[in-house]
Amino acid sequence: MSLCSKAQNPDRIITVKNDTIPCTITLMADEYSYSYKKVEKDEPIKIETTNVKEFYSGDKKIWKRRVYQNGHLIPYFLTVIELGKISLFEDVTTLTSYGPFNTTSVSKTIEWYVAKGNDHADLLKSSKFKVFGEKKSKNAFVALIEDNKEVYNKFLVDNSFSFDEIKSIVELYNKRN
Repeated sequence: MSLCSKAQNPDRIITVKNDTIPCTITLMADEYSYSYKKVEKDEPIKIETTNVKEFYSGDKKIWKRRVYQNGHLIPYFLTVIELGKISLFEDVTTLTSYGPFNTTSVSKTIEWYVAKGNDHADLLKSSKFKVFGEKKSKNAFVALIEDNKEVYNKFLVDNSFSFDEIKSIVELYNKRN
């Protein structure tokens, strides 16, 4: 008889060769990159886009995937919102500006990327500015979902392009395909 116990380190690294490495993932001091340790005695290894395809914490509060944004040749790790036939990713950028008289201002930009069937994601929506204009972004999104008439019709009827609606439509699309 064999007993299975829960892994001590539920975090996972998925390599480009699809190997799974149980580990502990840590946010590095620069607050923009991550490292991992396979066992407590190991030195931290920086997570690099060259050999890691995806990584996530056991509770998936951290879930990042290597994605090529807008046709760029250099991959980035974006937060996974939905993974399936159509995938949604998020990139959050925080900028702190320091002004006169010890004033500071913080601005946050949230960008949502979409990919269908591969790891090349295109910018769909931004909280800061209209990249393509909303009409062009909607048309690009419609082109991704129009092969599923039920989902396409729901999108047209709902007539919303909020992130919540986009996420809902992508989840429905992935369930139906």
